[in-house]
Amino acid sequence: MLRILLADDHDGVRLAVKNILIDEFDDILIEECSDTQELISKGVAGEWDIIVSDLAMPGGGGFHALKVIKAAKPDIPFIIFSTYPPEQYAARVVQAGAVAFISKDAPVTGLISTVRGVIATRSNN
Repeated sequence: MLRILLADDHDGVRLAVKNILIDEFDDILIEECSDTQELISKGVAGEWDIIVSDLAMPGGGGFHALKVIKAAKPDIPFIIFSTYPPEQYAARVVQAGAVAFISKDAPVTGLISTVRGVIATRSNN
């Protein structure tokens, strides 16, 4: 089973991303959270195959959560999914440990192919 932790402070975004992932992947469990502290708590406590998180959320944001979770669990693949400009943030989040920065303005296929790539990489390890 593919276990994904999905973090965004907008209910509609979480619902849309969740539905897209459920449509694309068989045998998937998606847990949701809407703020940074909940993301950190669930991210550290749970066993996740992938974390998908927005950058801008109440309580510190996805960048802070990325650093905290990666310090505790360095092997969890972390995808940042944000409206922030990739040219300003992509390199920073990847340097901090994210596997990818996906713009919410990009076609949804970018998120899907990134998740598939993470699954393939983890299957080969």
